[in-house]
Amino acid sequence: MPTHFISCEKFHTKWNNKLIPISRVNPGESVQIEVMDASAGQITETTTNNDLARMKPILPLTGPIFVNGANPGNTLVVKILEMETAHWGHTEISPGHGFLPKDFGNRQLAIWRIESDRFLHCDSIPNVRVPVRPFCGAMGVAPRISGEIPTMPPGCHGGNLDIKYLTVGSTLYLPIFNQGALFSIGDAHLAQGDGEVCVTAVETSGLVTLEFGIKNGQILEEPYFETETHFATTAFATTIDVACRKALKYLIQYLVSEKNLLKDSAYMLASVAADLKVFEVVDSPHVLAGAMIPKSLFYRRDKSRTNISSK
Repeated sequence: MPTHFISCEKFHTKWNNKLIPISRVNPGESVQIEVMDASAGQITETTTNNDLARMKPILPLTGPIFVNGANPGNTLVVKILEMETAHWGHTEISPGHGFLPKDFGNRQLAIWRIESDRFLHCDSIPNVRVPVRPFCGAMGVAPRISGEIPTMPPGCHGGNLDIKYLTVGSTLYLPIFNQGALFSIGDAHLAQGDGEVCVTAVETSGLVTLEFGIKNGQILEEPYFETETHFATTAFATTIDVACRKALKYLIQYLVSEKNLLKDSAYMLASVAADLKVFEVVDSPHVLAGAMIPKSLFYRRDKSRTNISSK
């Protein structure tokens, strides 16, 4: 059983390093956190397109959570242990938003339900079934800078990452800028494609169980994460090409420092076996990209190690 339960009753809609923590936890303790959907409950199973006009975008976050012993300059380790969700979710087109903001001028709503086959079905998108793959789109710590920052864009602190690979069994690593890290989470999804192109995934509510840890002496430029099968970097920018280049450079740094490869070797291995990903493109002008590489590539054949010379 989780050591702590944290309700979403107290939520916030801005990142701010002056927010008062709603809970304090120790590293190694499991924490069950209640998260609202991206509309903060404004959208229900019976909501129609006609109801959307009176609703406002919110993206609520549960937190902040103070992690004892989390000091600036270190890394917060967030292990995703379990996740329970509602049996339904929603996807919305919001004019002026998304990756094609000028192509879709009307607000549209789709309601998805988890059927007995454990797939998502939607009456307004017939003859389609989408695998359920729940995760939380927004996770982060209080930013370095003071003042309010919208919950939507990604950044060095995490934020609206929308990385569909951060499911149960994955671990997120975040730089710590403030005492206690001040972690917050929200934006639960039942499913999402890379990019979240229309600005929403299958938005839902749920319970997420996490375990926090601390890595001392590690200074991150931006978050990275691990799944059961892959290691991945993340990078944000105002253009996709810049974000992808940054993510690739972070991956090369990892291969050099953690896998003991020469820089030239790491670059070529990335070209052969790594995947550049566009995680999120809807927080204009911000985009989030990443570079993922399979863990299965790395093994020890013998004590010697072959590297291409950088001479």
